[in-house]
Amino acid sequence: LDQQLWQLSIAHSATSAHMGGQQQQQQEDSVLAERVFLATGSQPRTAADIGAPHLQYSASLGIPAPSELDLEIALSPAALRQVITTQDEVAVVGSSHSAVLSMRNLAELPPSCRPRRIVNFYRSPLQYAEYRNDEHGQWILRDNTGLKGLVAEWAKLHLESPEAKWRVPVLQRVCMFPQPDKAFGRALPGCTKIFYAVGYKRNPLPEIVVDGQAIPQGDIAHDLTTGQLIHKTQNTVLPGVFGCGIAFPELWTDPFGNKELAVGMFKFMRFLKKAVPAALSAA
Repeated sequence: LDQQLWQLSIAHSATSAHMGGQQQQQQEDSVLAERVFLATGSQPRTAADIGAPHLQYSASLGIPAPSELDLEIALSPAALRQVITTQDEVAVVGSSHSAVLSMRNLAELPPSCRPRRIVNFYRSPLQYAEYRNDEHGQWILRDNTGLKGLVAEWAKLHLESPEAKWRVPVLQRVCMFPQPDKAFGRALPGCTKIFYAVGYKRNPLPEIVVDGQAIPQGDIAHDLTTGQLIHKTQNTVLPGVFGCGIAFPELWTDPFGNKELAVGMFKFMRFLKKAVPAALSAA
């Protein structure tokens, strides 16, 4: 940081002509900015991010551990058809929108590659978004945490209705609370593949250097109202640096006082329409 200006170093590859052919070179450009907004995105959390419970319990049970697959595969029926066979028993960990969509995609695979068993390990019951029109106007209860649309309809019919057991007979739901060891001990044996749908984590940020010292990634937080980045250890703001998007969501309070992190393209744009003018007008 120099005179309230941030120097941004942007690395990129450039092709240059040399005798004997072309050569790729790494180049770096620098720009100065008074305000910087980081929209660096997030990625699904993996088993390693929560202690890899399937590995722990597989070891304690003395059984082969199922192979962990990327969540993006479970969210794509075309990708699932490439990796799932009729001999597979597939576990899905979580009860979020991504978890339910994964279960639906697995259950709706064609018979030629549909797994013979689907197991859902979960901690919390399913929650649904509720569209309301009351004295507070039109709004959505559990807007950011509840199931919506076709996924919500599928969950009500195939996971929670009285007919759910025969609609998807290969699907088994197992609650991990309060004894995850018993839950995994009962349903993990036989599972060959596993997906984790347990939220998202922030992508690595560009290196942020203040007074010659790089701030560790884990030491950077953000103000949930303004998006202003914060150096946690020193409890100081990083002047002129803001976060937005799924990596830095806004805290939203609904008319009932419930607090949620606002996630979704419309909500990100709504936040930016407030945050950018406020950042530009700040001294």
